[in-house]
Amino acid sequence: MASAPLACLVSGLTADDDEDAAALAVLAALRAHLAPLGGTVAAMTPLTRDGQPRPGGGWHSPRVARLTAAASFAVPQHAACPFVLPAGAPREGLGAAAVAATADGPGLRAQPVREAFQVLATWADAVVMAGIGGWLTPPVAPGAPATGPLLASMCQRLHLPLLLCSRLDAEAPERARRAMKLAGLRPVAWLAMRSAQQTVADDDARVAQLQAAFHAPCVGRLGPRDPAAALPLADGAPQQAIDIPALLACLPGRTVAAPAAATAGPSQITQDGPPRAGR
Repeated sequence: MASAPLACLVSGLTADDDEDAAALAVLAALRAHLAPLGGTVAAMTPLTRDGQPRPGGGWHSPRVARLTAAASFAVPQHAACPFVLPAGAPREGLGAAAVAATADGPGLRAQPVREAFQVLATWADAVVMAGIGGWLTPPVAPGAPATGPLLASMCQRLHLPLLLCSRLDAEAPERARRAMKLAGLRPVAWLAMRSAQQTVADDDARVAQLQAAFHAPCVGRLGPRDPAAALPLADGAPQQAIDIPALLACLPGRTVAAPAAATAGPSQITQDGPPRAGR
């Protein structure tokens, strides 16, 4: 790539931090910001565990479908997610060993993830990568690396800034301190995930605690009623729950100033596979 796109990995600390809602909100906010400038945003995830059988064989992921629906252009599932595991895939025993052997995750075989990211970065001005369940979650299967070090390695290989999301419950500060002890957890910013039961006073106190723990700014507060987290994306610009200038200041990458002329586009990402050089 001549210049890196705006890009980030959106990850929670645990599976309860609703990292997909955070990723969808980031996609909606970036899409609303870039569209008037002629810019585009793409979505992907390295791995998902919600595959449903397709009539003709293979797996369909509703999660990947939601992510790609929030992007500026459509791509086939394999271009947005290299590893789709069946729903309910076992984490222990012989079944888990088979899963690890057939879809061994980005930490064990990083090249498919790197290729998918590079293809999307060629066509889009921004790429939002949703995580794989949370920094502190168990490995995808026995023998696979722990999730936190796996994600840290992926961020390093792809030069991908980490945008954390964390719910604002009473245990959040302790979770944050525990996560920060893990090697490689270096968020550039984070998003607060609110619940309907929390008060503004509770939010403010915990945001301050988490900001100190993460050593990174909070660039948005998202809740279950935030329009920016809703799909499908409305035709009008959504109300922003994310501070876009603050987020962009944390993300290195090219700046979109005007529509760019292109010799090819996302329509070339076909069911035959992502485009390759000279293809």
